[in-house]
This record gives sequence, structure tokens and C-alpha cells, in this order.
Amino acid sequence: MLREVLERLCLIDWLVARLHDSRRQDLITHPLGELLRTALLLLAQGWRDQDDVDTLRNDPVLQLAVSGRRGLSPLRTPAVVQVPDGLASQPTLSRLVDMLSDAEQRTVLREALVVGTGRRLKAWRSGHRQRYLTLDIDSLPVPVYGHQPQSQ
Repeated sequence: MLREVLERLCLIDWLVARLHDSRRQDLITHPLGELLRTALLLLAQGWRDQDDVDTLRNDPVLQLAVSGRRGLSPLRTPAVVQVPDGLASQPTLSRLVDMLSDAEQRTVLREALVVGTGRRLKAWRSGHRQRYLTLDIDSLPVPVYGHQPQSQ
């Protein structure tokens, strides 16, 4: 159901078209759209810790929900492919968060909040504009344990 919401809002495609993927394209196992879907779906389901992705790495339903491939192909690993299928690993999701923390990327993410909210409100009101709107956006606390650089 969450994947359907993401698809109907077209936010993943919108984000992928605007975000800069700084990874070497020839070394990518998990496309940016799949990483974004993984991060969003895990958060939406209450999996706050990125280590949870290791527990869920081979969950077939989650694999289908985050995949950009059609049909059941995300569940099949062709013999010629030497890369592991399944969800992206915790280190890969950590690199995604690092990549998205860049100032230009954060600008795109802020725009996505506005675009997604607008699309949702337009659908909710059967295509009619909302006359008045109040947004209350709180920050998301991210607990950090240890002495990582720039942690508070």
C-alpha cells in the first residue's frame, strides 16, 4: 500500500530527476530510486535504525516494494549476475543519507515536501485548491551513539 502511495504521488521519479547521484554509475547495484524507496518505506513502517535493513534484506515483499523492476523479477537472481539481490545494505543507506545531506540535495528534498503535500491536497480535494493551509513541520531527531564527526 505504501508503494502505491509513492507511485501515485510520483515523488520518487520527481526526486530521481532532480537529485545528483554522485556515485560511480558503473559500480551501482541499487539505483537511486530503489534506495529512496527503501529508506522511505522502512521509516514509514517504523524501522528507524538502518541496521534493520540487514534483518529485512531478503524479505520478498519489501524487495518487490522498493524495486524499480517489473513483475517478480526482483525476486529472481539470474546466474550471470554476480551482485547480491535484496535490499541495499546498511552502509549503502548510510552513504545515501550522507549524499542527501549536501546543501543542494537538501534544497531538492525541501521542494519535494511542498510538491508532495500539494499533490496530496489536490487529490484529497478532488482537484480543487485549498483556500487556506497551515504547515507544521518538525525536525526528525536522529540519535547518534559514539563520537562521530559533526554529531551532537
